[in-house]
Amino acid sequence: MSGLRRAAAWGLHGSAGSVVDMARTRYLIAKATQVLRAGKKAVADSVELRAEPLRQARLFREMGANTVIISQGGEGSLLMNDEGTYRVGVYPTDYVDGSGGGDAFDAGYIFGMLEGKPTLECLRYASALGASCVRAIGTTPGVFTRAECEAFIQSHDLPIERVND
Repeated sequence: MSGLRRAAAWGLHGSAGSVVDMARTRYLIAKATQVLRAGKKAVADSVELRAEPLRQARLFREMGANTVIISQGGEGSLLMNDEGTYRVGVYPTDYVDGSGGGDAFDAGYIFGMLEGKPTLECLRYASALGASCVRAIGTTPGVFTRAECEAFIQSHDLPIERVND
């Protein structure tokens, strides 16, 4: 689901570059435990927060989000929560088609949450599923099974760096 469709599902309306009712946006973000943002296609675009990812994360936190993840495709992701701020790299992969990569990233993170994994471990699942998705044409052919994902995570390092903000 694209960021704008995701925003519409939350009751936000508008297109990239338009201003959405900030009071409604703050309310929705405050109600969310996690805010997942895929690249430049997201709520952030709809409320004209097209700034550097660290600034975007700060703004979402100021609006009341507990955990903010800014995914940046092949450039990795940024995590900001009460524990700190982290820049997360990417797993090595052979890029074929980016279709579905952001959704696979989101699914991996949510899987980790449902399994009760710590936040950084959730990001490992997110990054692994996102990387697996872009290995093939289409949105699902390349996506790892659970066993493949866990084996991949065990055999590959994911660069994670704490950011002093």
